[in-house]
Amino acid sequence: MRPTWSTGDITKYGGEPGRWALVGGPAAAFVTNGDHLYRLAPDKRSVQIYSGNGGNDQ
Repeated sequence: MRPTWSTGDITKYGGEPGRWALVGGPAAAFVTNGDHLYRLAPDKRSVQIYSGNGGNDQ
């Protein structure tokens, strides 16, 4: 995973050089526990969980 500094999006590596897939939009913060990625909404009023199986899971 990596942030895209110009947009604030977070992306994951797509398995080939230069290939990145959008995981989520801008956030106040991102954190991981090794199994999941957590995203704090820009307004800090909600948290989404991404497990790696699609878009924002919850």
